[in-house]
Amino acid sequence: MDGYAITHDDLDLEVRWPGGESTRFPWIWMRVNEPGAFDPDTRERLFDLVGVSPDIRPEAVELNGDALVVRWPDSAGESIVPMDWLASRRPGAPIRPDAAAIPPELWDASLAGWLPRHKADGDLGAFLTDLKRYGLALVEGLDEDPEAGPAFGARIGPIQETYFGRVFEVHTRPKPNSLAYTAYALPPHTDLPYFETPPGVQCLHCVRNAATGGASLFVDGFRAAEILREEAPGDFDLLARRPVPFRFSDDAADIRRSRPALTIDREGRLVEVAVSPATADEMQLDADPAETRAYYAAWRRFMAITRRPALTIHTLLETGSMVAFDNRRVLHGRDAFDPSTGERWLRGFYIDWTDIDSRLRCL
Repeated sequence: MDGYAITHDDLDLEVRWPGGESTRFPWIWMRVNEPGAFDPDTRERLFDLVGVSPDIRPEAVELNGDALVVRWPDSAGESIVPMDWLASRRPGAPIRPDAAAIPPELWDASLAGWLPRHKADGDLGAFLTDLKRYGLALVEGLDEDPEAGPAFGARIGPIQETYFGRVFEVHTRPKPNSLAYTAYALPPHTDLPYFETPPGVQCLHCVRNAATGGASLFVDGFRAAEILREEAPGDFDLLARRPVPFRFSDDAADIRRSRPALTIDREGRLVEVAVSPATADEMQLDADPAETRAYYAAWRRFMAITRRPALTIHTLLETGSMVAFDNRRVLHGRDAFDPSTGERWLRGFYIDWTDIDSRLRCL
Protein backbone atom coordinates (compact mmCIF):
# COMPACT_ATOMS: atom_id res chain seq x y z
CA MET A 1 0.00 0.00 0.00
CA ASP A 2 1.53 3.34 -1.00
CA GLY A 3 0.57 6.92 -1.78
CA TYR A 4 -0.13 7.89 1.82
CA ALA A 5 1.58 10.28 4.22
CA ILE A 6 1.75 10.26 7.99
CA THR A 7 2.15 13.03 10.53
CA HIS A 8 1.64 12.94 14.27
CA ASP A 9 1.45 15.03 17.40
CA ASP A 10 1.08 14.30 21.12
CA LEU A 11 -2.52 13.18 20.74
CA ASP A 12 -2.95 11.40 17.43
CA LEU A 13 -1.43 9.82 14.39
CA GLU A 14 -2.76 11.37 11.16
CA VAL A 15 -2.75 9.39 7.93
CA ARG A 16 -3.47 10.99 4.58
CA TRP A 17 -4.73 8.34 2.19
CA PRO A 18 -4.13 8.16 -1.59
CA GLY A 19 -7.50 9.75 -2.37
CA GLY A 20 -6.75 12.81 -0.24
CA GLU A 21 -8.88 11.77 2.73
CA SER A 22 -7.23 11.90 6.13
CA THR A 23 -7.89 10.02 9.37
CA ARG A 24 -6.71 10.72 12.90
CA PHE A 25 -6.02 7.75 15.16
CA PRO A 26 -5.70 8.54 18.89
CA TRP A 27 -2.57 7.01 20.39
CA ILE A 28 -4.49 5.47 23.29
CA TRP A 29 -6.83 3.73 20.81
CA MET A 30 -3.88 2.41 18.84
CA ARG A 31 -2.06 1.06 21.88
CA VAL A 32 -5.14 -0.76 23.16
CA ASN A 33 -6.28 -2.18 19.80
CA GLU A 34 -3.19 -2.79 17.66
CA PRO A 35 -2.59 -6.45 16.66
CA GLY A 36 0.20 -7.02 19.17
CA ALA A 37 -2.15 -6.24 22.05
CA PHE A 38 -3.83 -9.64 21.54
CA ASP A 39 -2.66 -13.16 22.28
CA PRO A 40 -2.31 -14.92 18.88
CA ASP A 41 -3.66 -18.25 20.17
CA THR A 42 -6.65 -17.22 22.30
CA ARG A 43 -7.31 -13.98 20.34
CA GLU A 44 -7.99 -12.29 23.65
CA ARG A 45 -6.48 -8.98 24.67
CA LEU A 46 -3.30 -9.24 26.75
CA PHE A 47 -2.67 -5.51 26.97
CA ASP A 48 -3.88 -3.90 30.21
CA LEU A 49 -5.35 -0.43 29.70
CA VAL A 50 -4.88 0.42 33.38
CA GLY A 51 -1.13 -0.09 32.97
CA VAL A 52 -0.60 3.03 30.83
CA SER A 53 -1.47 6.69 31.04
CA PRO A 54 -4.66 7.76 29.21
CA ASP A 55 -2.58 10.38 27.40
CA ILE A 56 0.12 7.91 26.30
CA ARG A 57 2.17 9.03 23.29
CA PRO A 58 5.03 7.33 21.49
CA GLU A 59 8.72 8.10 21.79
CA ALA A 60 9.28 7.42 18.10
CA VAL A 61 7.24 6.64 14.98
CA GLU A 62 8.64 5.44 11.67
CA LEU A 63 7.56 3.65 8.52
CA ASN A 64 9.14 0.33 7.72
CA GLY A 65 7.80 -0.83 4.36
CA ASP A 66 4.00 -1.07 4.68
CA ALA A 67 4.02 -1.08 8.47
CA LEU A 68 4.20 1.58 11.09
CA VAL A 69 6.69 0.99 13.92
CA VAL A 70 5.65 2.73 17.13
CA ARG A 71 7.96 2.79 20.13
CA TRP A 72 6.10 3.41 23.36
CA PRO A 73 7.59 4.93 26.52
CA ASP A 74 8.92 2.93 29.47
CA SER A 75 7.75 -0.69 29.47
CA ALA A 76 4.86 -0.26 27.05
CA GLY A 77 6.94 -1.87 24.33
CA GLU A 78 6.89 -1.57 20.56
CA SER A 79 3.99 -1.97 18.14
CA ILE A 80 4.21 -2.97 14.50
CA VAL A 81 1.02 -1.79 12.84
CA PRO A 82 0.34 -2.70 9.18
CA MET A 83 -0.96 0.23 7.18
CA ASP A 84 -3.71 -1.90 5.63
CA TRP A 85 -4.85 -2.71 9.19
CA LEU A 86 -5.20 1.02 9.84
CA ALA A 87 -6.97 1.54 6.51
CA SER A 88 -9.58 -1.08 7.39
CA ARG A 89 -10.35 0.71 10.66
CA ARG A 90 -11.24 4.15 9.39
CA PRO A 91 -14.44 5.58 10.93
CA GLY A 92 -17.53 3.98 9.42
CA ALA A 93 -15.71 0.90 8.13
CA PRO A 94 -16.67 -2.45 9.72
CA ILE A 95 -13.83 -3.78 11.83
CA ARG A 96 -14.27 -7.24 10.35
CA PRO A 97 -16.82 -8.88 8.06
CA ASP A 98 -19.76 -10.43 9.90
CA ALA A 99 -21.66 -13.22 8.15
CA ALA A 100 -24.34 -12.98 10.85
CA ALA A 101 -25.06 -9.29 10.16
CA ILE A 102 -28.11 -10.02 8.01
CA PRO A 103 -30.69 -7.21 8.11
CA PRO A 104 -34.30 -8.23 8.72
CA GLU A 105 -36.76 -8.21 5.84
CA LEU A 106 -40.27 -7.49 7.05
CA TRP A 107 -43.19 -9.50 5.73
CA ASP A 108 -46.94 -9.96 5.82
CA ALA A 109 -49.38 -12.75 4.97
CA SER A 110 -48.07 -12.90 1.41
CA LEU A 111 -45.00 -14.72 2.76
CA ALA A 112 -47.19 -17.83 2.91
CA GLY A 113 -46.70 -18.19 -0.84
CA TRP A 114 -42.92 -18.30 -0.58
CA LEU A 115 -42.29 -19.35 3.01
CA PRO A 116 -38.62 -20.38 3.26
CA ARG A 117 -38.46 -24.19 3.22
CA HIS A 118 -35.35 -26.29 3.66
CA LYS A 119 -34.56 -29.99 3.57
CA ALA A 120 -33.37 -31.51 6.82
CA ASP A 121 -30.21 -32.74 5.10
CA GLY A 122 -29.79 -29.54 3.07
CA ASP A 123 -27.59 -26.45 3.34
CA LEU A 124 -27.52 -25.43 7.00
CA GLY A 125 -26.10 -22.00 6.16
CA ALA A 126 -29.00 -21.24 3.78
CA PHE A 127 -31.50 -22.26 6.46
CA LEU A 128 -29.88 -20.05 9.11
CA THR A 129 -29.62 -17.14 6.67
CA ASP A 130 -33.36 -17.29 5.98
CA LEU A 131 -34.06 -17.64 9.70
CA LYS A 132 -32.00 -14.53 10.35
CA ARG A 133 -33.53 -12.54 7.48
CA TYR A 134 -37.21 -13.40 7.93
CA GLY A 135 -37.24 -14.65 11.50
CA LEU A 136 -39.08 -17.72 10.22
CA ALA A 137 -38.07 -20.86 8.30
CA LEU A 138 -39.36 -24.41 7.85
CA VAL A 139 -37.42 -27.67 7.88
CA GLU A 140 -38.91 -30.63 6.03
CA GLY A 141 -38.00 -34.30 5.81
CA LEU A 142 -37.12 -35.01 9.43
CA ASP A 143 -37.45 -38.60 10.62
CA GLU A 144 -40.54 -39.58 12.59
CA ASP A 145 -38.21 -40.24 15.51
CA PRO A 146 -39.16 -37.76 18.29
CA GLU A 147 -35.46 -37.00 18.75
CA ALA A 148 -35.02 -35.88 15.12
CA GLY A 149 -35.88 -32.26 15.93
CA PRO A 150 -33.42 -31.85 18.82
CA ALA A 151 -30.79 -33.68 16.75
CA PHE A 152 -31.18 -31.10 13.99
CA GLY A 153 -31.01 -28.31 16.57
CA ALA A 154 -27.76 -29.74 17.98
CA ARG A 155 -26.17 -29.18 14.54
CA ILE A 156 -26.68 -25.46 15.13
CA GLY A 157 -25.70 -25.10 18.76
CA PRO A 158 -26.54 -26.04 22.35
CA ILE A 159 -30.22 -26.42 23.15
CA GLN A 160 -31.18 -24.00 25.90
CA GLU A 161 -32.41 -25.47 29.16
CA THR A 162 -35.37 -23.62 30.71
CA TYR A 163 -37.83 -24.17 33.52
CA PHE A 164 -39.82 -26.27 31.04
CA GLY A 165 -36.85 -28.55 30.39
CA ARG A 166 -34.39 -29.00 27.54
CA VAL A 167 -37.21 -30.19 25.25
CA PHE A 168 -40.87 -29.57 26.03
CA GLU A 169 -43.80 -31.66 24.83
CA VAL A 170 -46.66 -29.68 23.29
CA HIS A 171 -49.79 -31.77 23.67
CA THR A 172 -52.87 -31.70 25.86
CA ARG A 173 -52.39 -32.54 29.53
CA PRO A 174 -54.91 -33.29 32.28
CA LYS A 175 -53.67 -30.47 34.53
CA PRO A 176 -51.64 -28.02 32.39
CA ASN A 177 -49.46 -25.26 33.79
CA SER A 178 -49.51 -23.42 30.44
CA LEU A 179 -52.19 -22.77 27.83
CA ALA A 180 -49.79 -24.35 25.31
CA TYR A 181 -50.71 -27.71 26.84
CA THR A 182 -54.43 -27.32 26.09
CA ALA A 183 -56.51 -27.48 22.90
CA TYR A 184 -57.48 -23.80 23.07
CA ALA A 185 -56.73 -21.32 20.31
CA LEU A 186 -53.67 -19.24 21.20
CA PRO A 187 -53.46 -15.62 20.01
CA PRO A 188 -50.15 -14.33 18.60
CA HIS A 189 -47.51 -14.12 21.31
CA THR A 190 -43.84 -14.47 22.14
CA ASP A 191 -42.58 -17.04 24.62
CA LEU A 192 -41.18 -16.51 28.09
CA PRO A 193 -41.08 -12.67 28.30
CA TYR A 194 -41.03 -13.18 32.07
CA PHE A 195 -37.48 -14.57 31.81
CA GLU A 196 -34.49 -12.30 32.36
CA THR A 197 -33.54 -13.01 28.74
CA PRO A 198 -36.30 -14.54 26.59
CA PRO A 199 -35.10 -17.37 24.34
CA GLY A 200 -33.75 -16.29 20.96
CA VAL A 201 -35.16 -18.91 18.60
CA GLN A 202 -37.90 -21.45 19.17
CA CYS A 203 -38.11 -24.68 17.18
CA LEU A 204 -41.28 -26.78 17.03
CA HIS A 205 -40.91 -30.28 15.58
CA CYS A 206 -44.17 -31.94 14.51
CA VAL A 207 -43.98 -35.57 15.60
CA ARG A 208 -47.63 -36.29 14.89
CA ASN A 209 -50.59 -34.18 13.77
CA ALA A 210 -53.80 -36.10 13.22
CA ALA A 211 -56.23 -33.77 15.03
CA THR A 212 -58.80 -31.59 13.33
CA GLY A 213 -57.71 -27.96 13.52
CA GLY A 214 -54.57 -26.73 15.24
CA ALA A 215 -53.01 -24.79 12.35
CA SER A 216 -50.00 -22.76 13.47
CA LEU A 217 -50.01 -19.02 12.89
CA PHE A 218 -47.17 -16.52 12.61
CA VAL A 219 -46.96 -12.73 12.51
CA ASP A 220 -43.92 -10.54 11.91
CA GLY A 221 -43.88 -8.50 15.11
CA PHE A 222 -41.48 -5.97 13.59
CA ARG A 223 -43.89 -5.36 10.70
CA ALA A 224 -46.80 -4.97 13.13
CA ALA A 225 -44.79 -2.56 15.27
CA GLU A 226 -43.85 -0.44 12.25
CA ILE A 227 -47.54 -0.22 11.33
CA LEU A 228 -48.24 0.95 14.88
CA ARG A 229 -45.45 3.53 14.58
CA GLU A 230 -47.04 4.83 11.36
CA GLU A 231 -50.68 4.76 12.49
CA ALA A 232 -50.26 5.81 16.13
CA PRO A 233 -46.74 7.11 16.86
CA GLY A 234 -47.71 8.13 20.38
CA ASP A 235 -48.78 4.58 21.18
CA PHE A 236 -45.54 3.23 19.71
CA ASP A 237 -43.51 5.57 21.92
CA LEU A 238 -45.52 4.59 24.98
CA LEU A 239 -45.00 0.86 24.42
CA ALA A 240 -41.30 1.43 23.82
CA ARG A 241 -40.99 3.41 27.04
CA ARG A 242 -43.24 1.76 29.60
CA PRO A 243 -42.38 -1.73 30.90
CA VAL A 244 -45.02 -4.44 30.90
CA PRO A 245 -44.99 -6.80 33.91
CA PHE A 246 -44.94 -10.46 32.84
CA ARG A 247 -45.36 -13.40 35.18
CA PHE A 248 -45.48 -17.20 35.12
CA SER A 249 -46.44 -19.13 38.23
CA ASP A 250 -47.37 -22.69 39.09
CA ASP A 251 -47.00 -24.87 42.18
CA ALA A 252 -43.19 -24.84 41.93
CA ALA A 253 -42.21 -21.50 40.41
CA ASP A 254 -43.02 -17.79 40.38
CA ILE A 255 -41.07 -16.11 37.58
CA ARG A 256 -41.43 -12.36 36.94
CA ARG A 257 -39.82 -9.75 34.73
CA SER A 258 -40.90 -6.36 33.39
CA ARG A 259 -39.87 -5.19 29.93
CA PRO A 260 -41.29 -2.87 27.25
CA ALA A 261 -43.44 -4.50 24.60
CA LEU A 262 -41.17 -2.80 22.04
CA THR A 263 -37.42 -2.45 22.45
CA ILE A 264 -35.59 -0.06 20.14
CA ASP A 265 -31.93 0.86 19.80
CA ARG A 266 -30.56 4.39 19.97
CA GLU A 267 -31.29 4.89 16.26
CA GLY A 268 -34.92 3.93 16.82
CA ARG A 269 -34.65 0.53 15.12
CA LEU A 270 -36.66 -2.33 16.55
CA VAL A 271 -34.56 -5.00 18.23
CA GLU A 272 -37.16 -6.93 20.24
CA VAL A 273 -40.90 -7.45 20.60
CA ALA A 274 -42.48 -8.95 23.73
CA VAL A 275 -46.18 -9.80 23.48
CA SER A 276 -47.86 -12.37 25.72
CA PRO A 277 -51.50 -11.64 26.58
CA ALA A 278 -51.71 -14.76 28.74
CA THR A 279 -48.73 -13.90 30.96
CA ALA A 280 -49.03 -10.10 31.10
CA ASP A 281 -49.42 -9.52 34.83
CA GLU A 282 -51.53 -6.89 36.59
CA MET A 283 -50.33 -3.38 35.75
CA GLN A 284 -49.90 -1.11 38.75
CA LEU A 285 -52.54 1.61 38.71
CA ASP A 286 -51.26 5.09 37.84
CA ALA A 287 -51.98 8.05 40.09
CA ASP A 288 -53.44 9.70 37.00
CA PRO A 289 -56.17 7.44 35.54
CA ALA A 290 -55.59 8.95 32.12
CA GLU A 291 -52.14 7.33 32.01
CA THR A 292 -53.62 3.91 32.75
CA ARG A 293 -56.24 4.35 30.04
CA ALA A 294 -53.57 5.49 27.57
CA TYR A 295 -51.44 2.44 28.29
CA TYR A 296 -54.26 -0.05 27.77
CA ALA A 297 -55.40 1.74 24.62
CA ALA A 298 -51.87 1.49 23.16
CA TRP A 299 -51.46 -2.13 24.25
CA ARG A 300 -54.85 -3.07 22.77
CA ARG A 301 -54.14 -1.24 19.52
CA PHE A 302 -50.87 -3.10 19.05
CA MET A 303 -52.39 -6.50 19.83
CA ALA A 304 -55.21 -5.77 17.40
CA ILE A 305 -52.66 -5.02 14.66
CA THR A 306 -50.90 -8.34 15.32
CA ARG A 307 -54.21 -10.13 14.64
CA ARG A 308 -54.91 -8.58 11.26
CA PRO A 309 -55.43 -11.29 8.63
CA ALA A 310 -53.26 -9.32 6.19
CA LEU A 311 -50.28 -9.90 8.50
CA THR A 312 -50.93 -13.51 9.52
CA ILE A 313 -49.61 -16.74 8.05
CA HIS A 314 -51.50 -19.96 8.80
CA THR A 315 -49.75 -23.27 8.18
CA LEU A 316 -50.62 -26.78 9.29
CA LEU A 317 -47.45 -28.50 10.37
CA GLU A 318 -47.09 -32.02 9.03
CA THR A 319 -45.38 -35.01 10.58
CA GLY A 320 -41.62 -34.72 10.02
CA SER A 321 -41.61 -30.94 9.62
CA MET A 322 -40.19 -28.36 11.99
CA VAL A 323 -40.68 -24.61 12.15
CA ALA A 324 -38.03 -22.30 13.59
CA PHE A 325 -38.73 -18.66 14.41
CA ASP A 326 -37.19 -15.66 16.12
CA ASN A 327 -38.92 -15.54 19.50
CA ARG A 328 -37.98 -11.88 19.99
CA ARG A 329 -39.51 -10.82 16.67
CA VAL A 330 -42.05 -13.29 15.28
CA LEU A 331 -45.27 -13.89 17.19
CA HIS A 332 -46.73 -17.38 17.03
CA GLY A 333 -50.04 -18.96 17.97
CA ARG A 334 -52.46 -21.61 16.80
CA ASP A 335 -56.06 -22.34 15.96
CA ALA A 336 -58.08 -24.44 18.37
CA PHE A 337 -58.12 -28.17 17.72
CA ASP A 338 -60.20 -31.17 18.68
CA PRO A 339 -58.06 -33.73 20.57
CA SER A 340 -60.78 -36.35 20.24
CA THR A 341 -60.13 -36.55 16.47
CA GLY A 342 -56.48 -37.54 16.72
CA GLU A 343 -53.18 -36.78 18.39
CA ARG A 344 -51.38 -33.46 17.98
CA TRP A 345 -47.83 -33.80 19.34
CA LEU A 346 -45.13 -31.17 18.87
CA ARG A 347 -41.75 -31.09 20.58
CA GLY A 348 -40.26 -27.69 21.24
CA PHE A 349 -36.85 -26.36 22.21
CA TYR A 350 -34.91 -23.10 22.21
CA ILE A 351 -31.53 -22.05 20.82
CA ASP A 352 -29.88 -18.76 21.69
CA TRP A 353 -29.05 -16.25 18.95
CA THR A 354 -25.50 -16.12 20.30
CA ASP A 355 -24.94 -19.70 19.14
CA ILE A 356 -26.81 -19.26 15.85
CA ASP A 357 -24.80 -16.16 14.92
CA SER A 358 -21.58 -17.96 15.82
CA ARG A 359 -22.57 -20.91 13.63
CA LEU A 360 -23.27 -18.59 10.71
CA ARG A 361 -19.83 -17.03 11.06
CA CYS A 362 -18.07 -20.41 11.20
CA LEU A 363 -19.82 -22.22 8.35
